Amino acid sequence: MGSQLNIKSDDAYRLASELAALTGESLTAAVTAALQERLDRKRQALMADARDPKALANRILEIGASLRRTYGGSGEQRGYQ
Repeated sequence: MGSQLNIKSDDAYRLASELAALTGESLTAAVTAALQERLDRKRQALMADARDPKALANRILEIGASLRRTYGGSGEQRGYQ
């Protein structure tokens, strides 16, 4: 057997169980497929951003705003806007 993943979340288990029931897959197959689909969407979005300089710049600004919310500070102390 490969590596193991143990997620201790009632919500995650409920969602995975519901998905498995709807698709007829095992929990492992349902979770793997869901993770793969989300990863594929994120990769496609990143590739689209890389081809569109304006979208890439907006994404970088979004990341900066998220970091400011998470770690505090406005960035002004370093001269950023």
